[in-house]
Amino acid sequence: MKLVGMLESKNGKIVSCPFDVTGLFETIKDLLQAPTILTDLISIPVIRQYLIEHRHGKVTVMVGYSDSVRDGSALASDAQIINTTLALKEMETKLNDGRPSNQRIQLILYRGRGDTLPRGYGGSVTKAVSSQLLATPQEDHTEQNRFLRRYFTVSSAVDHLHTIYVQAVLHVLSRPTLMSNVLEK
Repeated sequence: MKLVGMLESKNGKIVSCPFDVTGLFETIKDLLQAPTILTDLISIPVIRQYLIEHRHGKVTVMVGYSDSVRDGSALASDAQIINTTLALKEMETKLNDGRPSNQRIQLILYRGRGDTLPRGYGGSVTKAVSSQLLATPQEDHTEQNRFLRRYFTVSSAVDHLHTIYVQAVLHVLSRPTLMSNVLEK
């Protein structure tokens, strides 16, 4: 990026870069290695300092997608995504241990699926959202792009889909036992 003018550095520090860098850990092997790779990356002083100064300490990480299902199975993929999520949260805690609040790193997790969100949950968005491990208050899920055109080209479909998703999220948020560990952090 530096060669094409998209990254500017001075005196060994990154001073400008218009892009967020998002780690994508897709295959089962990638998911297993994610905590080590991210620890190594964030431990580089110039990278950590850039994240703190220019990205408010936030690092976006996407775990899973269609390759994790192809690489193992839907069950193996979901299990490894959960294990990786827990390992990443533990890694985040260790990286921040003893640091003041303005020097902490916060992982923002995106969970990828190689298909529509409710697939595998009897077509229920509420069941799909309720079954996900919530590790941070700022998380998101992705839908495979080939479904977006189908969902978002007709305004009545958009309204219907938004209603379904909002209802599912409100259902999960209304269950305090699911959210208490996330909101306390």
